[in-house]
Amino acid sequence: MNNAADGMNYAPKGKPNPVVGPGEFGFSAISLDHGHIYGMCNGLTEAGATLRYVYDPDPEKVAAFVKAFPQVKVAASEQEIFDDPETKLIAGAAVTSERCPLGIRAMEAGKDYCTLVTCTPYGVNTHRLLVRGHRIENIEEAKTVRVTADAIQIEPLLVAPAVALPMLMVLLVVLLIKTRKKKK
Repeated sequence: MNNAADGMNYAPKGKPNPVVGPGEFGFSAISLDHGHIYGMCNGLTEAGATLRYVYDPDPEKVAAFVKAFPQVKVAASEQEIFDDPETKLIAGAAVTSERCPLGIRAMEAGKDYCTLVTCTPYGVNTHRLLVRGHRIENIEEAKTVRVTADAIQIEPLLVAPAVALPMLMVLLVVLLIKTRKKKK
């Protein structure tokens, strides 16, 4: 796990530099799909946090994680971790498309959430973005605000003819002009 060339599984170990006392800040790990969970947990424990639980539906991933962090307890479900009052933060390394839903579930359960926004580019570990989300209270006016996406997705079957038709027309005109010149 310490091979820097392997971006997905790179898990650096630093020197312990506690900023919290023993048992003061508990965290748990959910979703072990990417190896960077090891680096995240290394960093949190080096900062003095207490790793309480781990959960993943794959028992092989859990066994490997327990080997690296023998003090951790294995949870039977995400819910067991969400119900743990000592767990303040969830560290997650789900596949990219599942990171946001996991974060929402964690925050709805009253936990803070820590994950990488992306794992790419592989092998370039100096350009990763770590995001830590926490709950904030909504002001009453914000509850009625509707936020829409800046981008829309257009059906490719509609876009392809719209792009291809003008190109075919230009090609046809060019071919007609060339064939007329040859006849003269």
